Amino acid sequence: MPAAAESIVYIRGSDASLWIARPDGTGARKIGDGPFAWPSQANNGTIVAQGPGKRAPDGTRGGEIWVFTAAGRLDHRISAPADYSTLDCPTFAPQHIHISPDGSKIAYDTWMCNHFMSVWTPATSRGLNWPKQKAGQEGTIVPSWIGNDRLLLSYVSRPVDAQEFALYSPGAGDNALTGWFSDAGWASGWRAFASSDGKRIAVVEDDAADRLGTPARVAIKLYAAEGSSDAPTTICETNIPFGPGFANVSPSFSPNHKRLLFGLPDGIHVAEIGERPNCAAIARAPLILPGATQGFWSKF
Repeated sequence: MPAAAESIVYIRGSDASLWIARPDGTGARKIGDGPFAWPSQANNGTIVAQGPGKRAPDGTRGGEIWVFTAAGRLDHRISAPADYSTLDCPTFAPQHIHISPDGSKIAYDTWMCNHFMSVWTPATSRGLNWPKQKAGQEGTIVPSWIGNDRLLLSYVSRPVDAQEFALYSPGAGDNALTGWFSDAGWASGWRAFASSDGKRIAVVEDDAADRLGTPARVAIKLYAAEGSSDAPTTICETNIPFGPGFANVSPSFSPNHKRLLFGLPDGIHVAEIGERPNCAAIARAPLILPGATQGFWSKF
């Protein structure tokens, strides 16, 4: 696939293989046989995803971060906490794995012992390597890069006297979040995904926490942000179809921020949201990659 063409990395098939394709769905090519999950790609073409790990002490199969070159060749693996899961401290495989646009850092979330946490590691790491972190950013998920030096994080549940979405600068240490904005309304669960410049945010909302884990409603809400010091303003909101994998909607903005990729039960759709985003485009977004999930849109 030629450089600078833009591409989407995603998961497809019963074995959860890792694939890459052009934004119109053409040129699809398998990177590796599964199981993989939560892929993303830097502007230099580096691809990262959750892949199988070694057998953990509690007998479970750990999950590692696999790092591929732009040509799709495995370069190295990075150990993750799931490799060391024990009965006293059960730990899940890394999720929402996002590589920074310049390919230098990788952020992800995981469940460790008794809580969710988000951490980051240098992309060149091989083992557990969390600079200035031991606990990470506790209670948060879905680290989404804004540029190469900031992360947008979502709290798992509505924090007391705090905002649902926060900003974190890698290198600032544990629990060094700065609250950014809240999502007032009907939802009890949120996952926020930012455009690379931080000026567009797509939040996947649901009410699963109010209904024993099975939502009656899932929606995408779009926000506009002019700067990190100002709270983003709501643009629009629209309900979307959902199934058992409602947590895998995984919105991703195009490099020019005028299109939005997201997953529905039938696969990955792409909406032409335009310079002034509107949710009507989300409702009529065509199916681009049937059967695909967990897509991520890259400039490469």
